[in-house]
Amino acid sequence: MLETITLESAVKLSTPLAKKLFNEKLKPIITDKISKYFKNRADNKTFEKESVKYIARTSGLCSTMNTIAFPNTPKKIRRLIYSIKNYR
Repeated sequence: MLETITLESAVKLSTPLAKKLFNEKLKPIITDKISKYFKNRADNKTFEKESVKYIARTSGLCSTMNTIAFPNTPKKIRRLIYSIKNYR
């Protein structure tokens, strides 16, 4: 059976990956380019925190969907794809 997932739990599950993505891929590229716009380290940390939240939320939104079969009940896209493959 397909499990229902809330946006909040999808975002929570995506947060560790979002942190890793930000630190390994984005931070090295943007640090030199945007650091001159921040007044202090606190602003830099705020930017990092908000960026991770944005990435996690976007990932959470993109990993779930509503379907005609399960209206207003978000399902994990991976589980839907897996179920379709097994149906064939």
